[in-house]
Amino acid sequence: MKLKTRVSIVVPVYGAFDEAKLCIERVLRFAPADASVRVIDDCSPEGIFEMWLPGSIRNDNRVVFSRN
Repeated sequence: MKLKTRVSIVVPVYGAFDEAKLCIERVLRFAPADASVRVIDDCSPEGIFEMWLPGSIRNDNRVVFSRN
């Protein structure tokens, strides 16, 4: 029996929203379809990171947001 490896990718964010958005877009493009992408906003002073992202990322089932 072959076990399937599940991948979780963590993207920590503190400001630099443009760079983080680009990073998340690339991760979603190249990661396995069943990978989970966890975006953790470490209390960025600019506001809640999730609000800055386009709907295509916010609505992707693979992406989970949390704010530290």
